[in-house]
Amino acid sequence: MRGRRNVGRAAAAAAVIAVLVACSGSAGTPGPGSALCGVNGSDRCRAGQQCDAALGCVDCITNANCAPPTPYCIPGAGACGACTKNSDCPTAAPTCRPGDATCHPACTANGDCPADASICDMSSGVGVCIGCRTSMDCGGPVRVCNQTTRQCVQCTSDSDCSAGLPRCLVADGICVQCVDNSDCKGARPVCDPHVFACRPGCATNANCTAAAPICDTATSSCIQCLSALDCVARDGKLCARDGLCVACLTNADCMAGQRCANDGTCR
Repeated sequence: MRGRRNVGRAAAAAAVIAVLVACSGSAGTPGPGSALCGVNGSDRCRAGQQCDAALGCVDCITNANCAPPTPYCIPGAGACGACTKNSDCPTAAPTCRPGDATCHPACTANGDCPADASICDMSSGVGVCIGCRTSMDCGGPVRVCNQTTRQCVQCTSDSDCSAGLPRCLVADGICVQCVDNSDCKGARPVCDPHVFACRPGCATNANCTAAAPICDTATSSCIQCLSALDCVARDGKLCARDGLCVACLTNADCMAGQRCANDGTCR
């Protein structure tokens, strides 16, 4: 579901916390079973993105990852925006709207606001268009008010989700089946980072069988070997790139007059 993730990231990119200029992310290595940045805790974010251990693949961790015309890293969203607070904005457009991290003219009534930010909030002394003040302003599948983005979402924490989709993918504000392998059991032990749902595969060697006892966590697939040490007890003593124990990798591994065939046997 990388496509869905891209849509979610675009939504996150529109989010802004109108408080801080600097963005304090949680960059670092994800947990060993995390699916936020890639399968089994790997960092598979695309070029130009950062791996935030709490949010997943984001555009920024700090302001240093951003550049004009969007120089600020939005805390909690991992996206670059034009502003984080009203003082970042010019006189002609004096409000930093929490829904899109962009400067806008002040509103004086709800009618001045767009559909996705339909409430004119005067609490800061100047009218700012927001999507919600509290969850009372939300309803249906998006029943929770995110108090940092002032937008209605499905969830801001796991407690907002149900048994069928128990985990909150915080960056996108949606409930999903899993965000970590620990959320998955039985025949579907791997949390897929594209769809954040459990799928077949392996997370550890315990998920594999004697025929292919090694879990390649980079691909979540069971293989015979990662190195020649895994082939000691097998007929083939060398480990091929596809994770199979074979008799040869090159012709030099075969007896005189033989060649190494594509299947790793000497002929």
